[in-house]
This record gives sequence, C-alpha cells and structure tokens, in this order.
Amino acid sequence: MKKYEYKKVEVTKLTIPNYMELCEKKLNEYGEEGWNFFLIDHGYAFFKREKVGELKKPVSFKNKKYVVNAYGEHGQCVLSKQTEIPKEYEQTTKALDMLMFADHHEKVKLCEITDDMGMPLKPLVIAYVVPKLETMYNVKIERDTDGYKKEMTFSFKRIRDLFIAIKDITKDMSDILIAIKQITNTEEIDFTIDNLGKGDIKTLIDAHDKGTIITYSDIVEDSDFGERQVVSYLVNTRKGYVRLDAMKYLNE
Repeated sequence: MKKYEYKKVEVTKLTIPNYMELCEKKLNEYGEEGWNFFLIDHGYAFFKREKVGELKKPVSFKNKKYVVNAYGEHGQCVLSKQTEIPKEYEQTTKALDMLMFADHHEKVKLCEITDDMGMPLKPLVIAYVVPKLETMYNVKIERDTDGYKKEMTFSFKRIRDLFIAIKDITKDMSDILIAIKQITNTEEIDFTIDNLGKGDIKTLIDAHDKGTIITYSDIVEDSDFGERQVVSYLVNTRKGYVRLDAMKYLNE
C-alpha cells in the first residue's frame, strides 16, 4: 500500500508579486523534489509525494496530467487542483462543471501540465461567466421577390429575447432573409450572422433552451505553443451565459 507525506505552503509564497496566478516555476521546483501539487484551500497550497526509502529520481509532470484553476470576481485564484480527464471531449464538461461548482467561481482555466520548464501549463479550455449587460443588435429583413427591406435596432440582456422579437415581427412574412449584427459588447459574445430564414430563428430558440446557443471556431497563432484552433461555445446556464473557449493545438 502506498503511503504519502504532505506539505502545505502559503499561497503568497507561490504567486508572482502583484499577480493573481501561481508562479509555475516555483511549482516545478517542488515537482523536481517529488512534491505533487494537488489543491489550494484557505490560503494554502497542498503538495503530496509518495513515501519511499530514497527518491531515486525527480518526479516530473508527464503523461497527460491536468490542473484546473477557478477564479473569483476580482480575478483571484480561489481553487486549484489536479484532475484526470480520460477523454478529450470531456475537457469542456470538466471546465463547465468546475465553473458551476460554486457561486463565487467566475472563471475557470483547464490546462495540461507539460514537462516544459519555460511554459509548464498549456491552456486547453477557458470558461467564464459573461457579464449581464444590455446588448444592442442591428437586424435587417430582406425579400428578393419584391425588394422589401426593413432595418431595426434592438437592445436586450438575453439573446433569446432578441430571437423572440424577430419571430414576432416576421410571423406574417414569407420568403425573407434575416441578418443579425451585434454592435455593442462584442468582447465576450459577437453574435453576427447572415442569411437566416424564419425556421432558423426557431432553431436558435430551441438551441438556446437546450443550453448551447452558438458555436464558432477560429485559427489563432499562439506565440508559446504554435498555431491552434479555438472553438467557442456560448452556453445558457443557471449563472446566465457562459462562454467556453476550447483549444486544439495544430502542431501536435
């Protein structure tokens, strides 16, 4: 039976001065001595290592180990622990579950622990609660058959209210195309889409009510880990809208 010894260290001794996140270089210094970081609680970071007669070689973070960090309203790290994720598609679920785990969790980062001393944490999923702000949208309705055009501006806190407004306005219209352009608060959500039919609006309402509202992807050049594909999801939860950015590194 394996036996472990434990060490606790004040979080302030592991953080970069004037910065909220843990200093990975300091974490790895403990890792080289065999200490395995697994949890932050009440201002202390906890490490453990297997008790053996003699440590034959340093223990490094390898073989697909992960760490998930949760952050509070002001960006402070309120929980950090190692975790296991057997399948890639479970990464977003793990991040979302951690975000929803406690009311004070506002942002979560799920990272792979690498053996690169320079960049030991590779971001895989970032999930955060989208601020509940009044958002403005421009909506265009066009019909090619008779040249009909109508343009409107709406402001809503919830995208579903926008979809319902469009559905009500177009209920007696036929053969139309709808374009939506978000014109404020585009940092967290940028809902801009063209060539929607009336059926597409109903599909968007149904998708919203089931949880996932929109999905889109982008290719980003990352200076640390090379080119990556970022797939973004907007999810409707009990905390309001949550955005998840899932990263796949293309040079692997």
